[in-house]
Amino acid sequence: MLTVLLCVTRLSDLFATFLVTPNLARETNPLVSVLGQGWAWLIGVQVVLVSIIVLLNYYSLFKSKTEYPSEEGLSFQRFATRYYLGREQHWVNLIFRLPYRWNVFVKVFGYTLPRVLIVVGLLVSVSSLLLSVSPTYANYYLPLPAFYAVFFAIALLIYYRFFQTEYVAYRRRSEGL
Repeated sequence: MLTVLLCVTRLSDLFATFLVTPNLARETNPLVSVLGQGWAWLIGVQVVLVSIIVLLNYYSLFKSKTEYPSEEGLSFQRFATRYYLGREQHWVNLIFRLPYRWNVFVKVFGYTLPRVLIVVGLLVSVSSLLLSVSPTYANYYLPLPAFYAVFFAIALLIYYRFFQTEYVAYRRRSEGL
């Protein structure tokens, strides 16, 4: 289901982009706005990105073995940093460091990335479609830094949700349920 939603939202984003700016003159994607690439690059990167994320998601769900910390009764923060980083650290390190084990990397990003891109794809598609049908919407359109801040906030929420889900599973395992 995630793969289908991911593909649909990526395609809707491309379609909405084409409606708003067929020549990509108004496109804000950094591939276009910063690097000056065209449709072929934009589509190619989407195909590669979606393929990698689908593989991560597949391995996260079906191939990656979950290894929770052996200590019981850890608090949420202690669990998250120990699970992700291999030892207790400040929670900020969950954002700025990569996990110490490959299978944790796969679990975290296999869960997070498809969900983030689905939500972001929906927001971008709706925003682009509104730009193409409503001249008034352009007056309320978020500036690019605000748009990226919203995307980052969404990513953090989904990332946090991953750790909540894993913490519940860890607690159930600790309690023998």
